[in-house]
Amino acid sequence: MKKRLILSALVLALLFSIFGIGIKVFSADDYAIGKQEIVRYIDSKGLNLKEGTPEYFDFLNNLLWGEYNKDLQTSPYFRKILKYAAYYYAHPEILYPEQCKDCLGDVITDYNIQSTTWVYNPSSAVSYAYQYSIEGGYGQNPNFPSFRTSGGDCTNFASQVVNAGNVPIDGSGTCSSYSTITKWYVNRAQWWCVQSRWAWSTSWSVVGAFYTYQSQYKNNATPTVFAVSQANSLRASAVPGDIIHLETGGTKWHSTTVTKKQNGEIYLTYHSGPNGYDCVDHSLQAIIDNPDNNIDHFFLLHFH
Repeated sequence: MKKRLILSALVLALLFSIFGIGIKVFSADDYAIGKQEIVRYIDSKGLNLKEGTPEYFDFLNNLLWGEYNKDLQTSPYFRKILKYAAYYYAHPEILYPEQCKDCLGDVITDYNIQSTTWVYNPSSAVSYAYQYSIEGGYGQNPNFPSFRTSGGDCTNFASQVVNAGNVPIDGSGTCSSYSTITKWYVNRAQWWCVQSRWAWSTSWSVVGAFYTYQSQYKNNATPTVFAVSQANSLRASAVPGDIIHLETGGTKWHSTTVTKKQNGEIYLTYHSGPNGYDCVDHSLQAIIDNPDNNIDHFFLLHFH
């Protein structure tokens, strides 16, 4: 698994160089050191956590939201810890059912499917985000899968939001997950599928693949990158219905929806916040002002 993740990091580095994104991807040494420090911390606290489990992903999610900063910030390897956590958390595929080898089938007809002409409806996107989020709880549309126990539900939810805003489904699957950045879909699995009740592309559920598909492969959205110090520029640029990804240490690891803009401030709604709960209309300033904030950049996607 370690070799596969490191290989994926090298592939991402190539993609960043091709598309001109100036975010540095960490090295294999960073990965190894960050992992080593996290293992030491887990052992020192007597936590019963094993790599590759839902509980481990929950731990990394809370680590990225800053829950363990007071303990870990004293480490000279704190930035490497964050880099490892962000990269590992952003690759939940390890928790998915075994991927089938032939998962692309006919285009489905019971969702908002691919069309040649469409116009994004941000109001519908925002309404959907509110309808299926519960502050401090777990909002869920039963017509879609939940990935809360499979590495996080934030990008699955962001995909639902923009689909509600008219971004059309592109393709379909037959059984479980399919790793791709050239299709974007979710649908009920075929009756014979024993791995999962659902079929989906990783571009639907994984933040980096979602970003690449929407902004680079299909050009459904215009991307802009903002450092935390450029928060005012982000506020000026973002509008309700936009998606904002959070990035730490070179890896995009979380997806949020802009649901409100008021008095110059933007408010974000998302699944899989701290402790896995939904967050509704959390201000950008509150996220930035959090003393345990570990965010380096915001990746804004404005859909057209």
